[in-house]
Amino acid sequence: MAFLEFDENGVATNFVASCIAPPVAAFSKLEWTVVGLARHDRLQTIKRPPFIEKLLTMLVGEARDPSLANPRLETLRQTVLAIRRWGAALPGDIAAAFDAAGFSRGQLDILLNTIAADLSPRATERFA
Repeated sequence: MAFLEFDENGVATNFVASCIAPPVAAFSKLEWTVVGLARHDRLQTIKRPPFIEKLLTMLVGEARDPSLANPRLETLRQTVLAIRRWGAALPGDIAAAFDAAGFSRGQLDILLNTIAADLSPRATERFA
């Protein structure tokens, strides 16, 4: 938002721009890439592996950590996986983490609509 200051003669003297940025309801190209990758990721990666799986990984040596290095992008990935699993009935901790990462409710709606469009008609009942 911006404002113009006028003098007593009605002439604009100063342009003042507001420092409050409007909420962004879109994703960057990188974020859309993460969404695309998470659409094809296994749903089991939404939680940390159990102790026995960690132990077997240590013994066999095949460690595969699907989490992303950037915490904001990892939160986005986890949210996409949660939407694929639970639909619009997201657990509170996932929604809170999404908000805490700096995403907006408008972006969450975009994710819900995008992922619901990808699912089968039977699976989209979770989004109603």
